[in-house]
Amino acid sequence: MNAKTLWIIVAIIVVLGLGWWWYSMTQKAPIPPVETQSGTVAGSEFADGSKDGAADLAAPLSAFTIRYTDQGFDPSSMTVPLGTTVTFVNQSSEEMWIASDEHPTHTSYDGSNKDTHCAPGYAGAKPLDACGTVSSFSFTFTKAGTWGFHNHRNEDVHGTIIVTN
Repeated sequence: MNAKTLWIIVAIIVVLGLGWWWYSMTQKAPIPPVETQSGTVAGSEFADGSKDGAADLAAPLSAFTIRYTDQGFDPSSMTVPLGTTVTFVNQSSEEMWIASDEHPTHTSYDGSNKDTHCAPGYAGAKPLDACGTVSSFSFTFTKAGTWGFHNHRNEDVHGTIIVTN
């Protein structure tokens, strides 16, 4: 094989390799569609109804879902009617611990602080607090108002739920 043919083959391989690299870099991962969940779990139990959230990654998303991504909460603000269950799903590379504002006490929604409502045996109202790292967290809003929340593992990331009557 002569040198000219060899250079043409090398040039074709380089062009194809660069084209493949450019194509793979410009493709965005598809965002899974939001599916309506046939039933939701009230309170602060996990979406799969368990106490440990083991099956949450396979659980369908509810119509009121907030995703936690590497860019923050999506959407970061949501308006829902009273009695709505909102599901928070971790789709980031970080840990997620959903909690009501203010950090670090988490007193905004129900007035009890994190040390009280996350203590073993707490018998009060369900707090807007996962009380630990989770893959998903569902909470039913029973009070109208504007409620701030954050990721306790990254307290700079906040969101807002507006609950209407």
